[in-house]
Formats: sequence, C-alpha cells, structure tokens
Amino acid sequence: RNDDLFSMIIRTMVSFAKGENDRARECYSNAMISFCAGNTKSFLFPFEEDFVGMFAFAFPELFEQEHGRRLMRDGELNMLLKMLLKRVKKIRGTDRSTPRLLRARCMELLGLDQGVKLLYDRALQASKIEGNYLAQILAYVWFGNYLVKMGQSQKRNYLRRADKIARALNLNAITSYTQALM
Repeated sequence: RNDDLFSMIIRTMVSFAKGENDRARECYSNAMISFCAGNTKSFLFPFEEDFVGMFAFAFPELFEQEHGRRLMRDGELNMLLKMLLKRVKKIRGTDRSTPRLLRARCMELLGLDQGVKLLYDRALQASKIEGNYLAQILAYVWFGNYLVKMGQSQKRNYLRRADKIARALNLNAITSYTQALM
C-alpha cells in the first residue's frame, strides 16, 4: 500500500508531525505527483478528489505557518502548481464549490490573474448554497488575501467571516489559523 495516494498523504502528515521536514516535503511531492498523474489504483469519488485538492493547497500553508519558511523552492512549487491546475480542471462536477475554489487558488498562485476573482466569487457563492463550510472558510481566507493583494478589500473583513464560521462550528485549528492571519 506504499503507493496508495491516501497512504502517501498520511505519511506526509506523520512526517510533518514528527518534525521530519525533508521527509514531509518528499512525501508531499510524491503524493501530489501521483494525484496529478492519476496514479491511483482505484477510482476516486468527487469528495475524495476534493479532499486531496484541498490538502494540496492547505498543507504548504500549514507548513509555512508552523516553520516560518516555505515547503518547497519556487521552481519546484511552480512545476507542481502547473500539474495541479491540469488535474484540478479534471475533477468531476466543475461547477461545485471545491473545484472552483481549487482552480482559483492554483491560478492565483501561478500568477494567472485573468478570471481568478470571478472563480473565487463563484466558489464562495456555491459553497454557501451547498453548505460546504470548509470550502466557504477557505474561500473567505484565500479570496480575502487575493483581494488585498489587488488593493480591493481589507483582509480583516474576509478573515472575520471565516473566523466567525469556524468558531460557530468549533473548528479550533481553523480558528487559530484565522487568528494568526489577522
């Protein structure tokens, strides 16, 4: 089961928890390359694709917040982001909140600004309609940061909304994350 995608993700998280940063980076890279290449031995349901996609973008942020440095060099990350964008575009149900959110985040990180604002906005709207609180929280955080970079909003407005939802759901780790960003 060493080549199972979810086993790779678990090894990434365990290595991170143990403080084995090089191993965590290697496991993360292997998991994402496997996901992008479609090297899964079994069919992935849309919610499984959503999970892996959210992990793909959340883990590097968590790593950076914890260690004060990036998970990967810019060149490595850029290559991986290009592969992730191709893979995320293939997730079933592209009009759902999570695939839209993942596409927007990937495009933003790649510097492809055309259409990012609209994708974030539609992802946020869809997450509210679907009742997908995790996508909604991440959309508020990522979209808020994007708007601040573009000079169009105050970061705290979106972070407060994300924090409010996380508090209401007793999501302590996410609450801590949003507090750290504020």
